[in-house]
Amino acid sequence: MNRNVIVLLLLFIVLNLHASSKYETSKTTCILQSNYSDTTLNDLKKILIDQSKQEALEELYGNIVYSKTEIKDGKLISDEIRSRAIGAVRISGNPSYYNGKNLGEICADVKAYITQKDLQKYSPKEVTLEHYCYTNKSTALGELKSQAKQKAYIEMITSVKPSLKFLTYIEAEKLVSDFSMTNENFDISSSAYCFDAKASLMPYELEMIVKQSNKSQKIVSSANKKLSHGLKVDYYEKDDFELNKVIFTEILKSSSWLKNKKIANKTLKSDKIYRINIQGYLKTDNDAISFMKLIQDVYSVKIKLNDKEILTDKRMISKVDLQANSVYKLEIMLKTAQKFDIALLIKKKNEESYQPIDRDYLFN
Repeated sequence: MNRNVIVLLLLFIVLNLHASSKYETSKTTCILQSNYSDTTLNDLKKILIDQSKQEALEELYGNIVYSKTEIKDGKLISDEIRSRAIGAVRISGNPSYYNGKNLGEICADVKAYITQKDLQKYSPKEVTLEHYCYTNKSTALGELKSQAKQKAYIEMITSVKPSLKFLTYIEAEKLVSDFSMTNENFDISSSAYCFDAKASLMPYELEMIVKQSNKSQKIVSSANKKLSHGLKVDYYEKDDFELNKVIFTEILKSSSWLKNKKIANKTLKSDKIYRINIQGYLKTDNDAISFMKLIQDVYSVKIKLNDKEILTDKRMISKVDLQANSVYKLEIMLKTAQKFDIALLIKKKNEESYQPIDRDYLFN
């Protein structure tokens, strides 16, 4: 066969394989310039591209990115999923820009696509366990099935992402959908509860957890280098929103200061409002923490763990699921005058009531 013919044949095969691995759609979007009076032409083009990607999203992914809706920290999980999915939408070729039918209207014809790999990332992955057995002789038979189910969640997740073995059962349960058990059997001689199981996992959710875990591990590793009881507190003028100029700093050696501690001294005035940034670490003991609660009487307060906002004066209870024997970066930002008046309470797993965080939890 002629060499040129072979080259053309190979090129045809490659192009067809590439085409079959893409899902493409065409979109026409328009905007009115009057709605973006201070926007440059390049930015207007970007707005049109972004709008085209959003309109192409449902057509390219189907209902996958809309199938799971959950509230987390006051925000729809599906919003985060949608945002990530839009980021994977690509543009094929050069978009065509032109004036629309209406006065001052700019339009664009755009070809958008995703790859087979993108679709797989946002498509459910079925995971099965065959004759999975769990044994715990110290557990009552009534609880054994529940514990076996929880262990199965972890087993399924780690079969796809081994690095997620650190997950708690509560965290793992959120990642598992359509879980079912069949062929259940209890072996009296070995006290083993055995069954087959099937469930669905979303690959993008596992990736998100891995990234969050890596970030947390870096924070914890840094924190463990040098820890001592106490918190660093920096004071700023109330209008210093960017926290540019510290006017006073102190180290507080216990958490008891959080409630009703006066802040006046030679530098700070008793009747003046200050913006305050408090930094340190929260260390859990052998019992992991499930919930955290804030009690406050200040102008405003915001609390972060590992750079993630968990509590504010508007949302004073949060499910945090902290791991046992772990260290978390703690940051408290508040605005107050005369005194601090906040308290942090925790509720550990399997406990009913909230308890104050004592000084052994706070590190700097």
